[in-house]
Amino acid sequence: MLETFLVYTTLMIFMIYFTRRSALTTGRRARFYYCIPVVLYTLVFGLRYCVGMDYMAYLEIYKLWDTSLSINDNIAQHLGIFEHLERSFMWLIIFLKKILNAHYSVFFILFAFLEISLIYRAFRERKEVLASSIFAFFALGIATNLFQNTLRQDVAMCIFLASIPCIIKRDWVNYFIGIALACFFHKSALILLPIYFFYTKDRQIFKSDITRILTLTAFVIIAYFDLTNKIILQFYHLAEVSGYGVYVNSQHMVSNGASVGIGMLIKYAAYCIMIMLYKPVKEFHQDRFFEILFDLVLIGLCGHLLCYRSLVLDRIFRYFTTFEFLIFGYYLVYFRHAPKTISAWLGYLYIILLICMTYAQTILYSNITISTYSTIYQTEKHAAQEENRTLILKAINENAQKQMQ
Repeated sequence: MLETFLVYTTLMIFMIYFTRRSALTTGRRARFYYCIPVVLYTLVFGLRYCVGMDYMAYLEIYKLWDTSLSINDNIAQHLGIFEHLERSFMWLIIFLKKILNAHYSVFFILFAFLEISLIYRAFRERKEVLASSIFAFFALGIATNLFQNTLRQDVAMCIFLASIPCIIKRDWVNYFIGIALACFFHKSALILLPIYFFYTKDRQIFKSDITRILTLTAFVIIAYFDLTNKIILQFYHLAEVSGYGVYVNSQHMVSNGASVGIGMLIKYAAYCIMIMLYKPVKEFHQDRFFEILFDLVLIGLCGHLLCYRSLVLDRIFRYFTTFEFLIFGYYLVYFRHAPKTISAWLGYLYIILLICMTYAQTILYSNITISTYSTIYQTEKHAAQEENRTLILKAINENAQKQMQ
């Protein structure tokens, strides 16, 4: 636990510091400072081991791929493992393994670099917001529990983020190129195409604070009373089209162990506070990027509450919910510069407490979750992690089977 805390906290501090330094300088020095966080994250997270179940699946895919066989022969030999992958993704594996003869660590380092460099590219003109967002990125568990696990979707999501400025500029050519590149990694990125046509007209789905709060409250109630469990089972075809067909006949389609508890309600309260402060934050930043992101995050949160029992369908909405760390970044900058009113202070205090409590939970439970930090060279720790997670998964499966009976 101590090692995990030191690694994540040290990396977070350095990334925030150099991002801030880049915002305060110009020219080559600014670009140099801006590159340091990208390099640090790439190395620390690229060499991280056993990030989650998907990570282990990608590791197995890379190790099992036989460079002496064709793509079709590899698929036929390991049908259950390779059949759901995009051909373009397979070409990337062939390039790394056959042409470069690269160790699997290079594969994960490449994905870590793509993720963080795309985030930094998207916010290169908003460095102060980015510096605050890095704090939320780590503290909310997004970096530690989500990134470097679902690799293909993570990169597709970051490409979409870097393409949002094209919506603001109404540059449909580069936006479509960006989504095409995202589909290179995960074909579910196709669902992002219609977003361009809606937001180029300066529209928002949620037109007022009342609408936002009422909509979010309705979805919290739906989730709390579990009104969508039966409907989820009807989404087999959508899962197949979105690239998640591999999960359709497994326990991941509907997870009976999932529930809405106090943690979700605490976050709901934080979003209510942010919604009530939305107008002054919007006027402070004067940034269309913020407006689009806020809308998308709320859409994603509503979708998450609707489909939280289904790992498959919930992942579709990860294209939007993951960006909440950027929204928190915008608000933290606002609180730092806004007039010190009682409402601003209370909102700031609540959000900071939420972020810090989430980070403390991430670190305290790191030994039994995927947030533990270990490198590919720590073989003894790998064995202990695998044993712990095997026991946890076994207990979860047994509990789920009891509930089904």
